[in-house]
Amino acid sequence: TGGNGRAVVVRTGMKSEIGKIASMVSASETEMTPLQIRLDKLGKWITLYAVIICVIVFGILLWKEGDIREYNEPVMTAISLAVAVIPEGLPIVVVVALAIGVQEMAKKHAIIRRIPSVETLGCTTVICTDKTGTLTKNEMTVREIFAAGNYIQVTDECASGEEGPMPVGRFMQKGREMTELGTEELDHILKMSLLCNNSNVDESEDVKCNGVWKPIGDSTENALLTLSKKAGIAIKDGREKYPRSYEFTFDSDLKRMSTVNSMADAAYLFTKGAPSVVLGLCDRISINGKIKALTDKERKILANANRKMAGKAMRILAFAERKIEKGDPLADSVKNGNNGQDHNREEAEKNLVFLGLVGMIDPPRSETKEAIERCKKAGVRVVMITGDQKPTAVAIGKEIGIIHDESNVLTGPELDEMTEEDLAGKVEYIGGYSMAVPAHKMSVISALKKKGHVVAMTGDGVNDAPALTRADIGISMGITGTDVAKEASDMVLTDDNFGTIVGAIDGGRKIYNNIRRFIRYQLSTNVGAILIIMIASLFYGELPLLPAQILWINILMDGPPALALAMDPPTWDVMDRPPIDPKKGILTKKIVTSVLLLGIFMCIGTLYIFFGAKHLFGDVGIKKAQTMAFTIFVMFQLFNVFNCRSDEKSIFSIGLFKNKYILWAVALCLGLQLGVVYIPFMQNLFHTVALSWKEWIPIVLISSLIIAVDEIYVKMIGNKLDA
Repeated sequence: TGGNGRAVVVRTGMKSEIGKIASMVSASETEMTPLQIRLDKLGKWITLYAVIICVIVFGILLWKEGDIREYNEPVMTAISLAVAVIPEGLPIVVVVALAIGVQEMAKKHAIIRRIPSVETLGCTTVICTDKTGTLTKNEMTVREIFAAGNYIQVTDECASGEEGPMPVGRFMQKGREMTELGTEELDHILKMSLLCNNSNVDESEDVKCNGVWKPIGDSTENALLTLSKKAGIAIKDGREKYPRSYEFTFDSDLKRMSTVNSMADAAYLFTKGAPSVVLGLCDRISINGKIKALTDKERKILANANRKMAGKAMRILAFAERKIEKGDPLADSVKNGNNGQDHNREEAEKNLVFLGLVGMIDPPRSETKEAIERCKKAGVRVVMITGDQKPTAVAIGKEIGIIHDESNVLTGPELDEMTEEDLAGKVEYIGGYSMAVPAHKMSVISALKKKGHVVAMTGDGVNDAPALTRADIGISMGITGTDVAKEASDMVLTDDNFGTIVGAIDGGRKIYNNIRRFIRYQLSTNVGAILIIMIASLFYGELPLLPAQILWINILMDGPPALALAMDPPTWDVMDRPPIDPKKGILTKKIVTSVLLLGIFMCIGTLYIFFGAKHLFGDVGIKKAQTMAFTIFVMFQLFNVFNCRSDEKSIFSIGLFKNKYILWAVALCLGLQLGVVYIPFMQNLFHTVALSWKEWIPIVLISSLIIAVDEIYVKMIGNKLDA
């Protein structure tokens, strides 16, 4: 909100404009994230397979017993296997991975309001972003003025201050400094920059480059306030000398603002706004103090000047005025100082005298171009949506690398004339939208989602709330954003910086990869355990793994190693890959092949140790054979956790010791397993016996081979499966 006015209640509740926005927000249902959809499907399939497998194992064991009354052991084994097959640690690992990701993103200025949305960032294919303050610095500064047919350049003599440029600069014309700013048009523009303005500043009369200058208000009006100060106009004294008696507040639909101020000779209505809008309200023009009719020829000159300035990536404002004569309805406000009096805006803001154009620039952030390049490498398209004119949007878009030429940009009026089908046909090729209002964002989102894109949308205003809710990832601005926008969003940028969005996508991909690594790790364990029990049940009288041992393996593997995988750092090339396809499940061909291969190898190794123990070490007895089988299966898991750190790269190339948590987790699990084997109390609980160092040699050697199996097959051959 800004300006002054009197509130008149004409609608309440859901019938008000805010109520309509609330209706649109509530009508936009919160959809499940891609991760939630994938995990839901995965959970159903695993549950179904677990039930089928456990029924088969129970039936085989009961048949082998030969007596239906001897069901105790088959039931215990089937239940233990069911517990082992279902990765009940998955929800914990997912929550931990998401929580860690949220914490890391918060340190990088991205506050996640809806935790499951973190992973959705990894699936994002299009980012629709505002320009001002997100792609640019939000440090508007006036660079050029066009008045009375002359271009006047405005320089900055200081480096940018904390809140933007300092009000120290020079006015240049044709390369020479202007010693006097005496033309009537320029004089009025400079005064209007102060008077038709709601920004304020704690002014120091002696402003130096090392002084304090922090205007409070809209960035555009802050730039105009700074311009006035550069011209030597004292802010406080100027407003007292030329008091305001009435204001027509800036309206985003009308794209203009007007004030009524008393000047030395008379009262004036001052209007500033979008050039096309203000020109439409003018019928005269002031040139060197003389007021002339605004002819078609003059309009063409102004249009060319506007295009020329906009082509330099400037945001253009037009300035116009009207002298208030006796009998004018606004004269009463001047006389009585009654800002609360109602006036017909349409009647007041017409028959204006055009004064000139003011061009200001909001330079792109230094990191924006690099961030956009990272997006391109990652297969993420960036679309700019701005209220600026088309030439300005094209100039900025070209500079940062998202727009090639004018054909890549659609204007708001063009959007209004297009059907949903027309927009859907063009949306894939459009890099920017100019002269856009918040309502246009909904149209763009809908068109992109129809094309199957996962859309991230930025916004800061109340009117942006429906679009933020509709987008797959709604991103609000923490500095300039309204509370309504923040409440409707999934993520809040505390620095309003586009680079932060790219960093969040990087984090989202990392989290998804870590969750997938855990699933690969857990399922390969499950497949190994299932195969061991089923083969032993069918062909042999004794089971290599007892129910208590199966449960121990499940608890151990769902614990420290799984959580350590969730904390694995991202690989360096995570942003060199295309976005995660939300339509694809977690279990790709490559992962399924890897799980089956590693599970089969674990099964072969465990059965070899179980049945070959007596050949290697003599008649060791069933209890020791089971202890050795139990131990090698645990060791398989401790080596396999290193395999699961990457699907593509060798574990040696990504750094064997980069994740210290995995090293601690493996050490902890190994210590616990030694306790199970050697501590009497644990031996009684898990039916184990002590092993000699000679018996450990084949266990360690065979279990370590799982790394070689994964390195040779999965990394070299498996990479071709998902190509």
